[in-house]
Amino acid sequence: MTKQDSQKISNALAVLNEAAREGRDELNEMFSQKYSDLKSAVRKAEAQLSESAKDRAHRLGEVKDATMERVKDTAREVDRKVHESPWPILGSIVAGALLIGFLLGRKK
Repeated sequence: MTKQDSQKISNALAVLNEAAREGRDELNEMFSQKYSDLKSAVRKAEAQLSESAKDRAHRLGEVKDATMERVKDTAREVDRKVHESPWPILGSIVAGALLIGFLLGRKK
């Protein structure tokens, strides 16, 4: 192998190394761009989910408040009826307890 062949091979290797560096830089830039796009999409989805969760929590709070109000109204109504006529209510409770005791106490 001559010195000139050796020089040609060295030049060819230098060109290949330069091309590899440029290709690597292009790949890094492309991956960085894709990663940036992915990060942006994830942040956007996260913001949407967060907003949706806040909205659902708000609606759940409203439902809870409405339910608590209904429970309080029902309790007030039951209390009023018991105070107006306690004997029919007390009789119903005793009859129900006897029925449940009878059903649970039966032998099979």
